[in-house]
Amino acid sequence: RDVGDNRAIGNFGAKAILKTTGKDMINLVTICNTGSLATAGYGTALGVARSLQEMGKLESITALETRPYNQGSRLTAFEILEEKMPRGQLICDS
Repeated sequence: RDVGDNRAIGNFGAKAILKTTGKDMINLVTICNTGSLATAGYGTALGVARSLQEMGKLESITALETRPYNQGSRLTAFEILEEKMPRGQLICDS
C-alpha cells in the first residue's frame, strides 16, 4: 500500500507543479531524503520527481547536501543517479 500511496503523492505533486507553473519542463530542488530509501519503494517528494521524469517533464533535479547527516549527498544523490534523472546535481550546504 505504501508504494501505491507514494505513487499517488508523486502524480498529484507533479500535476500540481505543472499546472501551477504553467511550464512544460521543470527544474526541481529537493532537500533531505524522501525517496525509495526512506519509504517502501517510490518516495514522497522524490516521488514527484520520478513522476515528472515518467511524464517526460523533468528538465533537471538538484539535491541539497542536508547537514548534519548528509542525507542529500549520501542517499538522494545516489537515487538521482540510479534513476538516471536528467542533469542531476548536488549543492553542498557550506
